[in-house]
Amino acid sequence: MINPIDITSEIPSWLYKNYDIPCVSCHIIVSGINLVLSAQTHQGHQYFIKVFSSERSITSVESEGLITNFLRLKSIAATEAVKSITGQLSHLISIKDQLYSALVFSKANGRPCTLNDEDLVICATTLFQLHNIDSTHINVPIFDIDKKIQQMSKLSDLYFLSKPLEQHYKGLITALKIQSFQSGGSICHGDPRAPNIFIKNDQATLIDFEYSCLSNPSLDLAIMVWGLYTKSIYDEKYLRKIDFFLSSYNQLSAYHFTLKDLAPYALLHEVWSIWFLTKHRLLTAHTATSILSISSSVFSLLKNDLKLN
Repeated sequence: MINPIDITSEIPSWLYKNYDIPCVSCHIIVSGINLVLSAQTHQGHQYFIKVFSSERSITSVESEGLITNFLRLKSIAATEAVKSITGQLSHLISIKDQLYSALVFSKANGRPCTLNDEDLVICATTLFQLHNIDSTHINVPIFDIDKKIQQMSKLSDLYFLSKPLEQHYKGLITALKIQSFQSGGSICHGDPRAPNIFIKNDQATLIDFEYSCLSNPSLDLAIMVWGLYTKSIYDEKYLRKIDFFLSSYNQLSAYHFTLKDLAPYALLHEVWSIWFLTKHRLLTAHTATSILSISSSVFSLLKNDLKLN
């Protein structure tokens, strides 16, 4: 992982040299496998720099920027990827002799999504609009579910820190492998959770198109539902919101999506969330116990709509 001190000292000169943006202050706002930094100019303009892990190629990062700007023109993306002085969106930054790909984004306008009923209706509308955009004019990767499941099944790559969590994960993988998934070629955001949604003037817009892909709309709908399931563990009012959100989307859609349609995708996302933490060694003994408890609760909510042996 990137040292925060190293990156914050490098950003001002890198930003000016490659994007002609004079930065007077810079600080990290999201720390993890990818870093997100906020940069301020003399004129008070704010930019956000997303520095990707070494696993991401500059080609895939450039693609994320292109998809963001394409969807900005469609009033779906909340921000815009800024072009460098060479005309590219992405650019490499060197930290301690290691090269990382990065994108620079304009400030996203709006307030955070609260998942209240009004916001859920607005989110359903934006996702429906996204799923119905013609994808022939933009190169969006196809979501390969079989490949994803195969990748997440390689236990030797994972670091659980907890035998009960490992056994639980194995059970989720077993259940995942017998699910049926729908075909589809809609543009999907791939991670439409509340932190990636902004609300302004009764419209929802999205940020972070790292996982955007062509798939069935069930993928996005299920991740929204997954987020409500996880919140319902602490507050049961979110269970009612699941039907409300799905009903809001179905009022716009010719196809009537059900929880049985979404449950396999929600399970897929639950497995991915554990896979990501264990793959990148982000767990501690305490968080492993907490993740096991939350995941077990989510699975118990999902299993009535899943195909199980």
